[in-house]
Amino acid sequence: MAPSADREIQRPPRHDGRAQAHTLEGIIAGLLVLSSIGFALQVTAVTPLSASTSSQHIQNQQRAAATGVLASAAESGALERAVLSWNESGPSFHETGPRGRYASAPPNDFGALLTETFDRRSIAYNVDISYAIPGGERRRIQMVYQGVPSDSAVRASRLVTLTAEFASQMMGNVNVAER
Repeated sequence: MAPSADREIQRPPRHDGRAQAHTLEGIIAGLLVLSSIGFALQVTAVTPLSASTSSQHIQNQQRAAATGVLASAAESGALERAVLSWNESGPSFHETGPRGRYASAPPNDFGALLTETFDRRSIAYNVDISYAIPGGERRRIQMVYQGVPSDSAVRASRLVTLTAEFASQMMGNVNVAER
């Protein structure tokens, strides 16, 4: 019998290895991508405290808030009064504990500003007072201490000029020379 024209002759598929090579190539490329991602995750540590643009924005806001508190307190005189609330009978501020510093905002107008700005938002802060003594040496006393600052802590400062009489009152036994 002769083959009919309606029937096509089917040939078996050729196996020249191209499909297998492409499959193997795809698997190797996938493994390479996955191992690269795994290596990158091992090298970098991403934590909630990692620096990012949002944490930088928060630091800028906190710096602006601290600068604003100091400027407002200086403008109203509250900062000078807070600095001058030094207890001459003991080297400490008035109404402090045995360490001579406050654990939270001082009980004065400056402390009210600190409470309104930072305590209500649960932001820890320290307030240090630096001053110069004769000979150019600088000393520092702590007014408020709430712990060791973190790596993301910000710093703000304000210069408060006191007369020699008030400055000597604050520093107790340290002699202050007028300039």
